[in-house]
Amino acid sequence: MLSYLRIAQFSALLLMTTRAAHALLLSPMSASLSPSGSGATQSFEVTNQFDKTIAVQLSVGERIQTESGKEEIRTSPDISKKFILFPAALSLKPQEKRLVRLAWRGEPQISRELNYRLVAEQLPISGTNEKPQDQPRNAMVNLLMKYIAAVYITPQDARPNLEIIKVTRVGGKMRLRVKNSGGRHQILRRFSLQWKDGRLPEDEPRELAGQNILAGQERDFEFTWPKSIATTATNYRFVLAP
Repeated sequence: MLSYLRIAQFSALLLMTTRAAHALLLSPMSASLSPSGSGATQSFEVTNQFDKTIAVQLSVGERIQTESGKEEIRTSPDISKKFILFPAALSLKPQEKRLVRLAWRGEPQISRELNYRLVAEQLPISGTNEKPQDQPRNAMVNLLMKYIAAVYITPQDARPNLEIIKVTRVGGKMRLRVKNSGGRHQILRRFSLQWKDGRLPEDEPRELAGQNILAGQERDFEFTWPKSIATTATNYRFVLAP
């Protein structure tokens, strides 16, 4: 009987968490703005899909990525001054949608793409945490959602340029260091890893599929050394489908 109750309680928690996971939506999840002109403004739609009123706060931060792919969002008054974000706070009724406008007002002439994040964060609303008398305490989930969109400030005609600058063997693994020396980010989709006299099937190794190498950044990737690549292979490169 005890096991059944625990399973029932876990199922209730999972169900409520699943419902709450769709409470807040932000669209689009990625946008490229021009550093000047009409393309320097983008509208985002914030949607409350939950059955209660929610409060949402929006902010912009600089996107910092390490060689390992770990990321942080750096905020400061100087970064905020580079954007117009309106409104920066919302109260959304159930099923309500609102548009938020983001406009770049930083440097109009940039040599390569700049990387930012737009963060939409649900805030607790005072007076909404009271539980009905007949509601089991351990079936309540207070989950506040956060959506993070990619925002790029992209100069006209900017293009990515991926280079494999180092290949090493670590035990039975291959470690690649990839540099994007171009002026625009590159997401690895429909790519082919090639070397002198050989290539892997499209989108292999799978560990690289969907990875994003930002403009001017270097990334390290490690995966099992493919059997089809000799340890003496040279001239590694990425070939991307148009």
